[in-house]
Amino acid sequence: MSNYSVKEFDAIKNSCQYSYFLLYINERCQFEDFKKEIKSNALYNKQYNQILATMEQISDQHTLTAKKFRNIKGVGRKDIFEFKSKDLRIYVLKKNPNMYIILGGYKANQDNDINLLKERLKYIEI
Repeated sequence: MSNYSVKEFDAIKNSCQYSYFLLYINERCQFEDFKKEIKSNALYNKQYNQILATMEQISDQHTLTAKKFRNIKGVGRKDIFEFKSKDLRIYVLKKNPNMYIILGGYKANQDNDINLLKERLKYIEI
């Protein structure tokens, strides 16, 4: 059985409404691994920073286009969303006033990432 915990993600200072948390499974955070992986790629790093800026701005009063933020269909839940850029995705569980970052991934691997997301959601109770 997996051990789940969350830790505040202090890289985002959303003054509008939301607090962000990273999901840890057995003391490991997939999103932290994802950040390390993209750090050396200038294009991905730029897109990552653009996504973080979007995450800082979002609120229920400030809606975003589907090009930047949208609900994920096919996971059987209405509280799963993705922040997106051309090549990157950040998948979150939205529970007002918090968002829990579950995965970071690539558009090219989106189908696999969504399957992994569905698998993890079976065991996450936040």
